[in-house]
Amino acid sequence: ISIELGGLCLEEEFPSGVKECSSLQDLNFSGNKLSCILPPHVFSSLPFLVTLDLSNNSFSGEIPANFSENVYLNNLLLDRNHFTGQILPTLLWNKRLIRFSVSHNHLKGPIPEFTYENITTSSFSHNPGFCDFPLDPCSDFSLFSIAIITAACAAAVCF
Repeated sequence: ISIELGGLCLEEEFPSGVKECSSLQDLNFSGNKLSCILPPHVFSSLPFLVTLDLSNNSFSGEIPANFSENVYLNNLLLDRNHFTGQILPTLLWNKRLIRFSVSHNHLKGPIPEFTYENITTSSFSHNPGFCDFPLDPCSDFSLFSIAIITAACAAAVCF
């Protein structure tokens, strides 16, 4: 029902054998040295997962989209890793979510809107690429905009 292996200096990859624990409710690997891309198939085989704490590791890549399939998930703590990409809106659709944190990662883009009072801006802090609700609005300044400005400047110099 519960695997508590936090702070044990575990290294290498996420143990994929966890997927065999189909009745697992609490999984804590926080404060270790695990460094890999999370295998999404593992979490789809844990339908009763209530708490997932993978904070303070070195996980990388995108946050698996299928976390939203874990309908009993109350606590999802992914802070202080090296996750990249965006948060998919489906991740915050789970109405049971009580604790959520992706702070101190390398995430970017707009934060999906959510209506949880207990999830605050600190849950998203220290991700320099994050924007929009509940943080500052996203800038529409893109590479396309830079190309237009550069072309306009070059044309002005030529004339």
